[in-house]
Amino acid sequence: MNITPVSGMHAAERAVRALGLDETATDLFSTEAICASLRRAASFLCPATPRRLVEAVLEAISPLDEYCLVTRGQVAEQLDLLASIGDLVELPRQEDRASRQLYLAPPSYVTKALSCVSADAVRDRVSRAVGEAVESA
Repeated sequence: MNITPVSGMHAAERAVRALGLDETATDLFSTEAICASLRRAASFLCPATPRRLVEAVLEAISPLDEYCLVTRGQVAEQLDLLASIGDLVELPRQEDRASRQLYLAPPSYVTKALSCVSADAVRDRVSRAVGEAVESA
């Protein structure tokens, strides 16, 4: 087994790709990547305190952040935004009402699920629906 060293920039590009983002359009320290990192950390750690999620993200990206582009405040601000838009649910802890716990919110953007349908059939149906809407306008 060979171990090949990679540069910090190459590792950051791989991390962006692993988050499901386009590494040519964004970098690991962008708002989008920080939010994706927070969502990924939440999927493993929730229920968790906000501090725990912020620490997990900083621990993951700090070794690749040569110029200290990301601060704790920026990550915490993005975490608050994720909670405010409903990606995370904030509830008080049972034993200590003063502190808060974050939970993953259930997906709310999926209204219908299609199964056993080919991509071509979906594309044709959407094209027809859009065409009918345009013709009636």
